Amino acid sequence: MTYYNVEETKRLRELPKYKLFKEWCEQNGVLHPGVDYPVAFGMRGELIGMAAAKDLTPCEAFLYVP
Repeated sequence: MTYYNVEETKRLRELPKYKLFKEWCEQNGVLHPGVDYPVAFGMRGELIGMAAAKDLTPCEAFLYVP
């Protein structure tokens, strides 16, 4: 079962602001092995956030910001 809006998520990931943010994160050592970003939630994709990319265990780090 998909809990997010797949089509809107695909559209968001092509927007320049999200591509630039991803590049900036990569260049500055931000790691996010446990999350997908951006992800659109809701019937119309009205809520934008992150989603777990895998099952996360308690106390497992999923985002590293130096």
